[in-house]
Amino acid sequence: MWRLTEWVRTKALEPPAAPQFPPLKDRQGRIHSTKDANAEILAHHFFPLPVPADLTDLEGHMCPPKPLASQEVTAEEVVCHLMEFHYPCYAS
Repeated sequence: MWRLTEWVRTKALEPPAAPQFPPLKDRQGRIHSTKDANAEILAHHFFPLPVPADLTDLEGHMCPPKPLASQEVTAEEVVCHLMEFHYPCYAS
């Protein structure tokens, strides 16, 4: 109760203190307290550089040949397939 009374008399009307970000340690164990350094440490922690992919297992791999298919589609083919999809009784 006395602590509350003391707080009301001394600090109740003061604006709240600005939030403080704690100092952070980097990977080498050094402590940083500036905003820029902390941002850099957090960026490296949460967004590390990507590890290079190991592509040694792909040596000698042959891609399959591309299938031979016509890339031309007519309006009639589109309508026919849409009718089959919407009305299954039209399917042949």
